[in-house]
Amino acid sequence: MFLNRRRICGLAVAASSAMALAACGGSSTPATGSQGFSNFNQGPQGGTKGGVLKVVGEGDLGNYDPQAVYDTNSFQVARTYARQLYSNPSDNDASKRLAIVPDAAAGQPKVSDDHKSYTITIRKGVKWNTGNGGRQVTAQDFVRGLKMMCNPAAPFGGVGYFTDSIVGFADFCTGLMKVDADAAAIQAYVQDHQVSGLRATDDKTLVITLLQPTSDFMHFLTLTAASARPVEEMQYVPDSPDYRQHLISDGPYQITSYTADRSLTLQRNPVWEASTDSLRAAYVNEIDITMGASQEGIQQQIEAGTADVALGNEPVPTAALPGLIRSGDPQLHLNPTGGNNPYLVFNLLSPNAAVGNVKVRQALNYAVDKSAIVQLLGGPRLAQPYNQIFTPSAVGAGYKAIDPYPTKNDAGDAAKARELLKDAGYPNGVTLKFSYRASGNGPKIAAALQQSVKAAGITLKLKPVPNRDYGDNYLAKTAIAKSGDWDIAEPGWGPDWEGAAERSYFTPLLDGRTYQDGSYNFGDYNNDAVNALADKAFAATSADDATKYWQQAEALMMADAPWVPLVINEQASFVSKRVKNFEYSFIANGPDFTQIAVQ
Repeated sequence: MFLNRRRICGLAVAASSAMALAACGGSSTPATGSQGFSNFNQGPQGGTKGGVLKVVGEGDLGNYDPQAVYDTNSFQVARTYARQLYSNPSDNDASKRLAIVPDAAAGQPKVSDDHKSYTITIRKGVKWNTGNGGRQVTAQDFVRGLKMMCNPAAPFGGVGYFTDSIVGFADFCTGLMKVDADAAAIQAYVQDHQVSGLRATDDKTLVITLLQPTSDFMHFLTLTAASARPVEEMQYVPDSPDYRQHLISDGPYQITSYTADRSLTLQRNPVWEASTDSLRAAYVNEIDITMGASQEGIQQQIEAGTADVALGNEPVPTAALPGLIRSGDPQLHLNPTGGNNPYLVFNLLSPNAAVGNVKVRQALNYAVDKSAIVQLLGGPRLAQPYNQIFTPSAVGAGYKAIDPYPTKNDAGDAAKARELLKDAGYPNGVTLKFSYRASGNGPKIAAALQQSVKAAGITLKLKPVPNRDYGDNYLAKTAIAKSGDWDIAEPGWGPDWEGAAERSYFTPLLDGRTYQDGSYNFGDYNNDAVNALADKAFAATSADDATKYWQQAEALMMADAPWVPLVINEQASFVSKRVKNFEYSFIANGPDFTQIAVQ
């Protein structure tokens, strides 16, 4: 998940898992824990209906089209208007968030004896807001939605989960990605080409057939991209300005006003029925989102009560956090992100030869001062230095800490870095282009990293990129990567679900077989030995075997150094005194707007 958050990935078919990897078998481990802060994450409960939730953010959403949504802010808003077959509850208790419960599905799927066929019944009363009392969402709508994940205009960054697992989906997507990125061409291909593993046997029955048993498949169906899609939306280019003005809701809220980069208003969907939706309380009548505020301005508005909550995971200003934590302020909520935010990724497509030299990449792993990043993010209560790829929240019981590039107090080792640069053929140092997120903590982190690696002979040339463009419209663009516009970057990532979720790191971020334009494997990392170990983990018949293969894969990846892991952290959310019933959404990395009530 892109931590702004999550991602276009692949069309190559990899082996799927036959072992019990379900997230409900593990538990979430926060970066630092919340012990001793009983008021944190609790919040006054018992919301009542009515009122307006006032949200303020720095920038616009990355995507509005459910099939394209793959960052935290977009997840958070899409939950108000898009329903999936299954979902995870939003809850401040991590153990309760692990459940996978029916959403637009009427119940749990009927799974065949060979665990390769899932038959799902669509819940009666889930409707599109198409006027005249609405129209029932059908199984055909879900087939259409799943197919549209790999459209060429705004594809889903995690589509590799589905191409790796559903019969015929990889071939379908290979063809769809080749058509022109216009509405007519996309619509014609989707109508004329079928996926043998996706069938609507009638309006209420969806049958999904898998290539092989895939025990984490239910997690895939909780992703926003696995939403239904009404036929009316096919006349618009996915996620285009026209599409955003004509988006059709089947959730409790509908978009009634939208001005790009400025404002978004959501009001009650008149055809949504609370009796069909156990996941969204929909307390408020309206959600007003204002964009364009600074980090400090967001905090000031919430403290003054002119706004209620920040959009997504907009950070609380670092200077404000120590006092809020010391006082146990009930308006502050701390929750684990489960991810690496930020980490550094190398652009292996860059014409800069230094980036392709493994010793240069290893040198940067030694050179960075991770302790400085910890302080910028609020100190050890909120962040910890991190030295590997898979996080505790993504691994669960099989987690094993490693530190391939140890430095004293995680403060960097300039001498070791200079030695590696000399061995790599760069005795006078290297210069790398560093593109970073232009707002939030991005500029501070970039400046700190630039300073910390300077002593090792590494010069970082800084280039800010607007937050809303940073993932899909910049790092994920192959042409930009090949141009050499960036050598390293500092995205953030969190697993797409809690528990045993190594796949949600590997498939989108590190499986080079799935690389194409739009991939969240930003640097096009590919290692045949790593890929083989991942395939063994997917096909493992025991949890112990899968853990063994993932640990071996992680060790190889860290030796290749496609990343510099920096920190794992907790998300600090500050809300106004009006906010009641704060419930944390892991996928949104912040509060669930459909659960908030305002006083």
